Amino acid sequence: MTGRIIKRVTWKDIFNFDGQTVRIVGEVANQQDNVVTLRLPENNTLTVQREQGSQNYGSQIVELVVKVVENQLQEKQFTNFSPKFDLQLYYQTIELTKQFSDVF
Repeated sequence: MTGRIIKRVTWKDIFNFDGQTVRIVGEVANQQDNVVTLRLPENNTLTVQREQGSQNYGSQIVELVVKVVENQLQEKQFTNFSPKFDLQLYYQTIELTKQFSDVF
């Protein structure tokens, strides 16, 4: 994945990227076996399939790089974020970059 830009998306449009790799940020709500549920703004959740033997997250807020395959999300890598990270503000920023794409 090195050398290419991986688009940041919201839960509202993630499934429009079938076959592509994207970034999504959320709060870890539940993790059982190789499945993690992310809590997102506006009471939304996403379920992500993790690879067997994946390292545990070191934070409740994570950015996941996922591949979207037929309405399923497959984790490729993750980055731990600070517990002070503001999900609402982050998603507002993503929406603004879409709305004003000529500026960003």
